[in-house]
Amino acid sequence: MSKGLILHAGAKQADYDAVCEVVTPVATDTWCPVPHDLLIRQVTQTLSSTGISVVEQSFGLSKDGMKMFGVMTLGGGSDYAATLGIRNSHDKTFPIGLALGARVFVCDNLSFSSEVVIKTKHTRHVLTRMSSLVSTGVAKLIDRRRSQDERIALYKETEVRGLPHLHDLVLRTYRSKAIPAAAIPLILDEVENPHHPEFKEPTLWSYFNCVTEVLKGFADVQSRTQRLHGVVDADCPSLLAVSV
Repeated sequence: MSKGLILHAGAKQADYDAVCEVVTPVATDTWCPVPHDLLIRQVTQTLSSTGISVVEQSFGLSKDGMKMFGVMTLGGGSDYAATLGIRNSHDKTFPIGLALGARVFVCDNLSFSSEVVIKTKHTRHVLTRMSSLVSTGVAKLIDRRRSQDERIALYKETEVRGLPHLHDLVLRTYRSKAIPAAAIPLILDEVENPHHPEFKEPTLWSYFNCVTEVLKGFADVQSRTQRLHGVVDADCPSLLAVSV
């Protein structure tokens, strides 16, 4: 695992230079693959133009570079930072995608807290639309980043009220398909004896981070943590007034 990026299914960590070296396939009349490095540059430049800096980035490649995954850690924050998940493919397996996430510094957990803010196919005119697509996505990201901060603040303020509440949380987390059955005893152990003392306090924030600590050992972190947010949100009634 590279910082902030969990790789599975044959993907390997890659630096930016390696990403740039991937050869983009030739376009057809109906399909136009986007160079990985072009997408990354476009996102970075658009973030910079709005005053948001990228302080760290991690990338992964699979299938000889046909698939690219990345995480950009954005400036700002104390115990956690907003992150931007980015993906692209050259083999038609999935569209270009950007998603908002959060990285917790103390344990380097990564979670995604909102739906994808950009998702577009590699259609004929995708390159001419790239600038406006990324700009629209970054604008959505800035808005949802505020909501993400409010959500995490509420997690920190909300107490887990004893073992019955904890067991209910774990059961609902499993039923939501945020975790597999094999993770249940690991999460209970993690809550009882967290790897990081910052999460000893019985709050929803601690529970959330104990679960994401365990999820480091499983695939599909993005969709799992989105489901986990849904479970934890249900225990924060005041989140009904927060747009996420």
